[in-house]
Amino acid sequence: MNPTVNSKPASANPFFQGKSTYTFARLMRPSEVAEATQNQPENVKARVAGRWMLCGDVSPKMFSLLKNVSTPFFPTRATGFHSQTGRGYGVLTHQVNGHGLQSRFVLCLSDPNVREFLAATATEQVSFMLGNDNGNDALILESPLKSNELTPLLAMSQEASQQEQKVELLELPLVLEAVTSLTQVPSLYAGQTVHQANVSFLLPSILDENLRKSVRNAMSK
Repeated sequence: MNPTVNSKPASANPFFQGKSTYTFARLMRPSEVAEATQNQPENVKARVAGRWMLCGDVSPKMFSLLKNVSTPFFPTRATGFHSQTGRGYGVLTHQVNGHGLQSRFVLCLSDPNVREFLAATATEQVSFMLGNDNGNDALILESPLKSNELTPLLAMSQEASQQEQKVELLELPLVLEAVTSLTQVPSLYAGQTVHQANVSFLLPSILDENLRKSVRNAMSK
């Protein structure tokens, strides 16, 4: 059974679009993970030590199901796609077997922080922290993805100037609309239909906090 920690890592309430929800993710370096978990129990600190952490939220139903999984490793798939303008995006997906519930982390591959993260996975490990939309609890899943499964995403990424990164922001609402579609990421299990997608979108680091808030507000309308 996966242990929970009392921490809500991503932004507050999700926005509902049919049977999908979205919220905003956070990417934490190992040093940030150590700082954030310094008041957690020793077993939690030991479990995440030296790891990168992707933090997001899932629906109460998916959270309840994940909490009762007997292994910290959960089926995960890394996929990538290009927008109409040719920019690359990565999606890291979990799915609950038999229930059609997915969690999707969406990454802008031109973001320098994302490129650093993907490059680091060659030697460093990754965990996911998923918060319960209805409360303050979160659970930790260790990533089963091997570095060679993430390397293709790094290959899809391209260095971009600050101006190019700013232009990329204009397409984020369309990208978000695409990744919240239930059919955008195929089911991880053959013969099972995806009924709900819980999307955690990592906003590009070029945005300062004030701009992040503005984008969140604009994308929620």
